[in-house]
Amino acid sequence: SGGAATGAKANPDGGTLVYKLYKIADVTVDFSFARSPESPFDDIVKVRVSVVNKGKKRNTFALKGVFDTVLGEKTQKHFSTANIQSINSETQFYDMSASRWILSQGQGAAVQFLLYGADTTKIESVTLGNKDLLSLPMRRPLFVPSRSFDSVTSYNNSALAVHWPETALESGEEAAVVFYIALSADGNLPKGNAYIASFDKAIPSDNAETKIADGKTVP
Repeated sequence: SGGAATGAKANPDGGTLVYKLYKIADVTVDFSFARSPESPFDDIVKVRVSVVNKGKKRNTFALKGVFDTVLGEKTQKHFSTANIQSINSETQFYDMSASRWILSQGQGAAVQFLLYGADTTKIESVTLGNKDLLSLPMRRPLFVPSRSFDSVTSYNNSALAVHWPETALESGEEAAVVFYIALSADGNLPKGNAYIASFDKAIPSDNAETKIADGKTVP
């Protein structure tokens, strides 16, 4: 028989959410807080999502994260990246080595999703699109290059969807995905780029090309 259970707990440096699917999988989401270089307070969130195969046979698992990014919806640009100053229509990336992060900013606050560098997990795709469409229960997002973020029921309803690659696990095996979120509330950009750069890992130069879904390079 099936069943599910959930739980949450506070940790000294963050918190943990647990989802248990009986005889299928145990999923754990760990949030831990850190400071970017020279920051007097915690402005970085490390997110680690792990899954353990609790079934008796080998099974395949994958992670999809959808984030409702409202901050940029009332500004001149919904999103930006390390090498793209403004994104105001549906866009998809297959590689974040040049763009590195997705930023949503407005009303004096900003959130920056760090998807490349340090110990972040390589993405399968990153999609900027309408939240209602990205939230549909399907593995591959509905994506039309350069389509607006509007839908029949919503206007300027933009969101970010991140898909990480599938992984096959034997019974009892574990796999994990890691990414970071940088935050600011003082009108300045989050310091996520400086935080990632502080790790002992080389980061490509800003003039690297960006690979997106329609095969073109975004200047």
